[in-house]
Amino acid sequence: MTLSPELVSQNLVVVDVTDDSYWMQRAMRLAAEGYAPLTNPALGIGIDQLLTTLSRDAYHEQGRARTIAALTIHPVTGRTEIAGRARVVTGDIHGDDESMPPIEAMTFVEPLDGWPHERANRPVSHIAEISRFVIARSCRTPEMRKSGATAWILRRLYEGCLDAMRRQRAGILYAIMPPYVIRLVTQSAIRVRLIESRFRTEDSLAARFFHEFSMYFQQSSPKLYEFPDAPASI
Repeated sequence: MTLSPELVSQNLVVVDVTDDSYWMQRAMRLAAEGYAPLTNPALGIGIDQLLTTLSRDAYHEQGRARTIAALTIHPVTGRTEIAGRARVVTGDIHGDDESMPPIEAMTFVEPLDGWPHERANRPVSHIAEISRFVIARSCRTPEMRKSGATAWILRRLYEGCLDAMRRQRAGILYAIMPPYVIRLVTQSAIRVRLIESRFRTEDSLAARFFHEFSMYFQQSSPKLYEFPDAPASI
């Protein structure tokens, strides 16, 4: 399907597809395709393996992960394609599983001055994290980028994630993002605040991901951020 930036902006809807098996599968495949170039080339990690790695996990099984998809509906053919996806994970309200961090970011990074929600004496049930931002290749063409459509799609996904975190009464939002995503975030008029942090290389689970996704963690240099304008509903 070929759409102009104008048609994308006029025919795009953002929906929570967590409970829709068909669109969840499409969203997971888009994530796998997006993350494939970021894996360690020496390991030969394929799309099928990535689908397993990035699919439903403990956060999903506990009902704390929601997948948000941007769907574009062709006005003539009526065909619907996925233009982008993101996932929002909310902190564990009950804290029953001490072996699993409240949000994924806590597996990989540690702020040098502590987590902002801890400094503010906010419980983990009030935090959330956006991750697995992927925009379809067809929506990342030079024409799409120049028109602002790519940044606009990201903005719509962000707003969908905000709606999901509001439903869970979370009010502090984090994300680990590389520079190329931050550029889109800036173009989308989304304000972020850098949190000085370090990678948790001593953690065995984190170390495995650092090795498997070496092109992401080593070459892309992602950093931890907070979204200060996220709704502070509690």
